[in-house]
Amino acid sequence: MKRKNLIALIVCSLGVTLSLSSCGFLDAMKGLIDGGGNTCEHVFDEGVCTDGTATCQKKGNVVFTCTLCGYKETRKAYAQHQAANATTFQHDSTHHWQKCQWCNTVINKEEHHIHEEIVQQYDCKHEGRCIYSCEICDYEHEDVHPAEHYYPVHSHVDSTCLETGLETYDPCPGCGLTKDDYVIPKKDHHYIGEVCEWCYRDRLLDYKEKFDAGSPSSASGAILVDSEEELISLGNYVLINHTSRYLKPTYDYGSGDVGDYIRDVFTKKSTAANTIQAFGYSSYAGGKTYSIGMRAQDVDALFTQKKIYSQKSGVDYPEIVYPNTVDPIIDKINRGSKRSSTFDNFKINSHINTMTVDDSDQLYYAASHGYKPVCKTGSMSESVYNELKKILRDIVDDSMTDTEKAYQMFNWILNETQYDHGAVSYCDGDGDWTQVRAWGIEGVVFDKKAVCDAYSKTLCVMCAMEGIRCIQVSGNAHAWNRVYLDPQNDGTYEWYIMDGTWGNAKVGGGSDSIEGAIADEYLYEDTRKEEAGYKATQYAECPANSEINAFKYIHYGSGSKTTSNDLYLESSSEMSAYLDALKSTVATYRSQGKKLCVNLITAKSVNLDTLMLANKFGISASSISFVPSKDNSYYNCYSCIF
Repeated sequence: MKRKNLIALIVCSLGVTLSLSSCGFLDAMKGLIDGGGNTCEHVFDEGVCTDGTATCQKKGNVVFTCTLCGYKETRKAYAQHQAANATTFQHDSTHHWQKCQWCNTVINKEEHHIHEEIVQQYDCKHEGRCIYSCEICDYEHEDVHPAEHYYPVHSHVDSTCLETGLETYDPCPGCGLTKDDYVIPKKDHHYIGEVCEWCYRDRLLDYKEKFDAGSPSSASGAILVDSEEELISLGNYVLINHTSRYLKPTYDYGSGDVGDYIRDVFTKKSTAANTIQAFGYSSYAGGKTYSIGMRAQDVDALFTQKKIYSQKSGVDYPEIVYPNTVDPIIDKINRGSKRSSTFDNFKINSHINTMTVDDSDQLYYAASHGYKPVCKTGSMSESVYNELKKILRDIVDDSMTDTEKAYQMFNWILNETQYDHGAVSYCDGDGDWTQVRAWGIEGVVFDKKAVCDAYSKTLCVMCAMEGIRCIQVSGNAHAWNRVYLDPQNDGTYEWYIMDGTWGNAKVGGGSDSIEGAIADEYLYEDTRKEEAGYKATQYAECPANSEINAFKYIHYGSGSKTTSNDLYLESSSEMSAYLDALKSTVATYRSQGKKLCVNLITAKSVNLDTLMLANKFGISASSISFVPSKDNSYYNCYSCIF
């Protein structure tokens, strides 16, 4: 009977106390019943011995505390190493530490926390004294700086591969003694994206003599390739010279099959990524020697007979294109003084190295790799290049910043070009893309129908002509651009992404589909591409890691450039002024029956005033449709199509 009463008492106590209990109490009670813990999944600390029974060499009563709920548990265990005095340290010139009071093991070792105290500043007449002391231990060191002349730097101009640099100095403030200027020697070429940042030299030129000596037809004349950079350059070499070469890597390329590695580099990291290629190997001198490039019959058909991008040999596929909209910012609203029809002072003409080019792919390579193109008379490259000159004379001038020029080029490609879905379907089948002009720059400038490869190559050439560095990158069956710009005009250049193909966004469905010119695909970072599943392996030294609100630095009108006439609209009044500036241009396009895409880039706090937009242009609000904007941390982008 007494045992039953005891159990009843425990149960009653649990019922009364449960709402007030901690998980420690639950542990204790549950331990009485089933020996288990509570619902807390304890995470214990290192434990502390409070009664002196445990050391690092002898087990004793160590109390462990749950860091989540505070529950304490005593176990027989070793104590952690412990110093006899928490404030006593030993030290040398770089570190301080303590030793365990029981076993002499070094514990708590770390670098000094140095405090610097200048006791006497040195000059040309007095020696200097500085005391360095640790804030944790009693380490202290006094440094004596001998009396000597001090010459503050007055100016510094760094050297490049083209010119020596110069550093000049102010006189010694202590005595007025002067110091001779220092001439900084020239540097080696510094390649970014295969092009020297100073002289625009193509890195391929470092290997050209070696590649020229290689054999296109015999494994015995194979080129011994010493680095991946050289392999990439060899891929470029076979492209621009319409040839092939045998090769054998001599460097550690990593794991896996060497043939797979060569093919991967050639197709994903060189400019030859999108050119026809033959790939194979021969056994020679006890190993495999690989061949890359073009077969002789391909060279003859494509280049000697001028069939590349010709569409003159029976190529026929159903075109699938959608009507284009026009962004009115491309018109005169965003330009200062118009260039003359004979203007030819393009910045690309100042490049030191020249390249003779025949087809549009050679033109693209030359422009994007730092050459001044010299087009063969009567060639397709000459026709394309002359047409691009006409376009640039009309849409940009030298009153613009590079950021504004690039935006005009971006808009021109969007406005003038329809994406050729039919060409993609044809070539995804058995079609030969080398005979489809949608893959060449001529598809953009003449046919106004193209695919991403042509979009991005066209932008490369246009940017290069204006002295703007631009490269094509590709990944996951898509090609786009990175451009090297200083949007804020503060001397800070960085790589940014521009994607003309993504800028031509499909709107609507079926036969009613149109393409909208979407502004917010201008200047952004790699992250957006990668999140969408498109990652480039080319040009690892040219990452687009920064995001910027570029529209704060792009202006409309030919007056002074202020926040009142930039493309970043921070109030309804700015939006109204911008729409007023567009009115005459919009009226002209509408009279021609063209679909319009008006891009309004606003601050996050500013919402689109649809009624204002409709009233300004004399249209109904119901006739305006919108293209969803990408999420951007800086702005909202409303692409209004009517």
